[in-house]
Amino acid sequence: MQRVAMIAVLLGLSGTEHENAREAAKSHVQNAMRNLHCRDCPELVDIPVLEVSQRKINMVMANELTWSDYLKSYFDGSCSLPTIYPRNYVPSKEEINSISLPWPIRNLSVSQIKCYISWINKKTGRNFDLPTADEWEIVAAAGSTSKFPWGDSDLPGNAAIDGVRSKRPDSIYTIVFNNVRGYPIKKFPPNRWGLYDVIGNTWDLTKSCHDVIKNSQICSSYIVKGGEVDSKIQEINLTTSKHVSVIGGEFLADVAIRLVAVKK
Repeated sequence: MQRVAMIAVLLGLSGTEHENAREAAKSHVQNAMRNLHCRDCPELVDIPVLEVSQRKINMVMANELTWSDYLKSYFDGSCSLPTIYPRNYVPSKEEINSISLPWPIRNLSVSQIKCYISWINKKTGRNFDLPTADEWEIVAAAGSTSKFPWGDSDLPGNAAIDGVRSKRPDSIYTIVFNNVRGYPIKKFPPNRWGLYDVIGNTWDLTKSCHDVIKNSQICSSYIVKGGEVDSKIQEINLTTSKHVSVIGGEFLADVAIRLVAVKK
């Protein structure tokens, strides 16, 4: 921290400004150290500790889980590949590597999501989980009381969603994986806490159950948040929800995941 103090003196920073600079440097070092100890982690963001539904949340993935991040669990021999078309096709290693991209992965099954969460928890010693719908709204808003993380306006350039997206969506179609579409991560500004694409690009899955199979505890539909690239901005805001059904362990619509870290 001596370097920070020297810079503060050279820049003529006040005591408060000096302290803020020191805290910013400390946070940067902590983030860097965390990433050094978590080579296989997606990018993580520290947030003010939130206590919702008797859980304390202190960390969130900066973006939705990408193909490149998920495939680490596959190459590690833990989790299976996402849906392949045609279903009996066996892809080569080169074909799989070609899809290791910074696009949100949106077609994981229930079992694959559970597998990835178990894998990343073993890798890190942390307790990652899907957020509840309430937790998602809080981290997406990042302290804002507006309709959107950036405010109430629907001016272009703020999100990957119809009506405000300023860039044309990209799509990648291959013989193996035919639904890599929308935008790569970080094409639009983050919210105040550094989270990207909380509005638009892909619906975010929550662990909040909308309905269960009769006479069972098995969830048949889950609440999703945030909208996707083809949603209308007039129909989406931070509190908007819809539900996606599950049949045979497969979601009937594209969903992405953004995990939170629950303090043990």
